[in-house]
Order: sequence, then C-alpha cells, then structure tokens
Amino acid sequence: MTRIAAVIVTYNRADRLRWTLDRTLAEPFDQVFVVNNASTDGTAEVLAHINDPRLTVINLPENIGGAGGFAAGIEAAENADWLVLFDDDAWPAGGAMTQLWAELETISPDIAVLAADVRLSDGTASDMNRPIINPFWSLKDRALTTLRHGRGGFTVPADTARDIDAATFVGYALRGSVARKIPKPEAGLFLYSDDILYSLALRKAGWRIRTLPQMQFIHDCETLASGDVYRPLWKNHYTIRNGVEVARVAAGWMFPAALAYLVLVWTKRGLRLRGGEQRAYFAIFARAFWHGLRRKRGRYDPLHLARPRAKD
Repeated sequence: MTRIAAVIVTYNRADRLRWTLDRTLAEPFDQVFVVNNASTDGTAEVLAHINDPRLTVINLPENIGGAGGFAAGIEAAENADWLVLFDDDAWPAGGAMTQLWAELETISPDIAVLAADVRLSDGTASDMNRPIINPFWSLKDRALTTLRHGRGGFTVPADTARDIDAATFVGYALRGSVARKIPKPEAGLFLYSDDILYSLALRKAGWRIRTLPQMQFIHDCETLASGDVYRPLWKNHYTIRNGVEVARVAAGWMFPAALAYLVLVWTKRGLRLRGGEQRAYFAIFARAFWHGLRRKRGRYDPLHLARPRAKD
C-alpha cells in the first residue's frame, strides 16, 4: 500500500496554518508532518489542540528557515513512499491527492518528483512557483528566449504535463526512496533556492522531474504582491545570496555570464525603488552578493542587513 505524507514548514503564521491544516487533513494523506520553526505566536499550542492521529509535530528549538525546516521534515518523513512538501500559506486544492494517487498507479520508475500546478487565491497561476527549465542545459531552445524575456524564458506553465529541471517546494511530491538516497536540502541557505538547488541535484543524479497539472495547489503568498522586489526588503538578501549559488550550479562553466545577467536583473529591480528604500535595497544587494560569491551561509538579522556600513 502506497503511503503519502504531507510535510509542512511553518513559522509564526498560526492563523494561516489552521487554514492550511484544515484543507490538508481533508485530503487522504496517510501522515502529516508539521515542522514548527520555533514560532513565538502560539503555533505550538494550536498544533497541540489538533486531534488527528495522522499529525506529527516537530517543534524545532530554533528557527532554521524554510531550508532547514524542509531538511528536517524530509528526514522525519522519508520512510513514506511519497512526500508532498509545502509551506504554511499553501494547501492542496480539493481532490489534489486523488489525482496524485491516480498518477502513481502508472508512474515511470525514473521520476523522482511530480510538481503541482500552483495557483494564487484568485485562481491565476503563481508566477513565483512556475516550473523551471535550466537554460544552460537547453541552450538551443532557451538561451535566446531567456535573454529576451528574462524569467519568462526559462519558466514554463504547469498546466501541461512535461519534464522540467526544477520546481518549488509547494506541491512538490517527492519519491521517498529518492529522498533516502539524495542529500537533504541545504539548511544553511535558510530561505529560498533550496528547492531549486535540490531539484538540480536530483536531475544531475539522473532522476526526472515532471509536472502534474491535475494536482493543483493554492499559494496565498504576499511576498511578491507589490512587484518583483521581495517584501519585506531583508528577504532579498536570501534571494540574491542563494541566487548566486543557483547560477553557479545551473550554469557550470558559463557561471560568469549567468552572474552578469543576474546582476543586471537585481540592479534593475533596485532602480525601480525610491529614496531610503532604494538605498536599503542596494546595501542588502551588495552584502548578499559578496556573501554569495564567498558561499557564506546562515541566517542574518534583518536590522543588521539594512546597515550598509556594518561589518561582517
């Protein structure tokens, strides 16, 4: 009997977590693991009052971010046949797991991940969760379109079944036997890009990743609600620092070209800001870029990040 486990990482979003768990527990998961990243808003108490034998709560002693949380959750749940990963502000649409069950009856043994079609609350596609095709592995098909269209050149819609190179940890159905063989997501990344780097590692190991459009997830995300600059601004530290590592891994010997492209993208984003917000962004940009080049890891205090003259 195939066992499917949900793995949810949460931090200080007790109200959203209640909503997510209501919808998760309504689906036919065999187990539900919630990794509580040392929340201080009563999340542990909320979880303690949920009476469902499928629920396992992992209360971490400190906040190790989404990357660390998913690493801990995968380790706890890896004996399941399939693990479905998502955040506390995302949940499976009704019937999503029924669609996954149906796909697993005929799935090819070389597929390690099935990626959901992720939608925003209004039903439109979630741009930040679009599946990725590595343009450096598909130079003929993707390089020129990436130069012309940016993110639109290396991401694809999830509404059609296709092989991809990476997906985000929202509706990320991972084969348990693969999770036991491949190193866990790198906890030191703290936030962002852990899922992309994990996906690329799977692909390099010879595994396939495929979209499953009939499995839909809802992502009620506000991080990019006001444009392509992450909010609050300190989050840009992790997208930039870890983005350097994504470029290094994805581009290989073309890393300098990939890095130059990213610097242009990140600079254009900052130039759209004004006043003190622009100054704060570029201070974060400079530090994050330097840390990315040095492959520095770990968590950084948001207030510390906003001080351009502070020492490392």
